[in-house]
Amino acid sequence: MEVHQLRYVCAIADTGNFSRAAEDLYIAQPVLSRQIRALESELGAVLFVRGRSGAVLTQAGTQLAADAEPLLADAEALGRRVAQAARKSGQFTVAFMPGLIVTDAVRAFAGAHPELTVEVLRTSRADQAEVLVQDYRDTAGGPYDAIASVEMGEHVGAGNYPTFCAALRGLLRPGGRLLIQQMSRGGNHPGGGPFIESYVTADMHMRPVGETVGLIEDAGLEVLGVQALRSHYVRTIRAWLDNLEENLPAVEAIIGRERARVWRLYLAGAALAFEEGRMGVDQILAARRQ
Repeated sequence: MEVHQLRYVCAIADTGNFSRAAEDLYIAQPVLSRQIRALESELGAVLFVRGRSGAVLTQAGTQLAADAEPLLADAEALGRRVAQAARKSGQFTVAFMPGLIVTDAVRAFAGAHPELTVEVLRTSRADQAEVLVQDYRDTAGGPYDAIASVEMGEHVGAGNYPTFCAALRGLLRPGGRLLIQQMSRGGNHPGGGPFIESYVTADMHMRPVGETVGLIEDAGLEVLGVQALRSHYVRTIRAWLDNLEENLPAVEAIIGRERARVWRLYLAGAALAFEEGRMGVDQILAARRQ
């Protein structure tokens, strides 16, 4: 089984047609058909049922396509890492759009960092991605290629979370990706906890990450992967607490001594909760299949 064969399977699964998949892959259809037949022979399984209306995945094909997507993503990421490692260390690239003058800025940056090799890359409109910041309840736009929800899913409320997931799915195009990063708690400590709900964020609701995955799947999204960040957040929260302690007089001048004490206690408790595994942060990657 080769990486390019997995890419072929996913292309046919996405288009539902060998001819369109071959066009998207820039190969001839007979070549694509031979590769799929060779893969089916190697696996001892039929992957597609071909008919006049197109190609339909069999159960084996559905399983292979689902498992192939994260493998292909890993292969692409590996290629990028190898290419980056092959480049000379100390290289810094400045990309700019036509009409922008960056000569003086690049010259000043290169002068301030003689240890770096500074390159200039001219880009075009086709190289750009439009990024919008909006409320998930604003459904006027879309469909979008990708959506990221960072540290706000725990604030939509337990009862509203299915609506939240359904809205995100509705805003994605077929094949679009969704990244949700949010906090989680163990099954014995749901919600936000008495202290957090009383003094920090009254609307916070955390649950075990497995329950969140289930709610995302119930909305018709396919979960591709989950990355736990709990161990990293132990260091992150402690760094925030150290920064607060170093600037405590300035913080008290802005929010008052009582609120500053609340945040000192909250950050200290949160660091301990992360360290003991009672609280976590997770990134969940999902996709809309259709």
